[in-house]
Amino acid sequence: MAKRREVKKFEQHTRFLVLCEGCTEVWYLEQQLDSTKYKIQKPKNSRTNALKLVNFAIDHYLLKPNNNCNKAYDKIYCVFDRDDKSNSEKQLQKVNALIRENHGSLVRVVSNPCFEIIWLFNFEKISREFNNYDEIEAVLNKHLKLSGGKKYEKKQNCINQICELTNFEDVCHTAKKIYEKLAIDHNNWLKVADGFSEIFKLNSN
Repeated sequence: MAKRREVKKFEQHTRFLVLCEGCTEVWYLEQQLDSTKYKIQKPKNSRTNALKLVNFAIDHYLLKPNNNCNKAYDKIYCVFDRDDKSNSEKQLQKVNALIRENHGSLVRVVSNPCFEIIWLFNFEKISREFNNYDEIEAVLNKHLKLSGGKKYEKKQNCINQICELTNFEDVCHTAKKIYEKLAIDHNNWLKVADGFSEIFKLNSN
């Protein structure tokens, strides 16, 4: 009697796609997230713009039924800044509406005003208003100096330094506490002037 062919069982793994506005976010998150679960990328030829980022996610991963890529990810995280240099309030309101329309598939991970604020959470439980990136950088450099680090630059070797001096679990824990304290939700986040980040959403899977 011929042997029955053994059918191999393939274990299904949860996979998440993380789309970022810039390289800084990619360099950091690649070191913090499990590469077997998360794919992190900055779309090619994309400008720093939250609306373009979200539209890219929808066009390339949600609207193409014949594209195998859209079947590969259980959720798509869109990581962007509230910084008005790259995103107007009107654009961000449109972004929020698109994410709500695609609830369950798209997840917003916004930082106010910029991604660099998350590293402040490792040094102090800070929840105050920041007017721009320069203010964030000034406070961050004070902490880096006290920790024996070098001045912050948007370069990969500097991000490596950040990873050595900070703890991702602590950052996410503090960010979530601040988020809850400020009572931020999907409807009122544009009216919250204090610094905050939704980075903790990437630490919940």
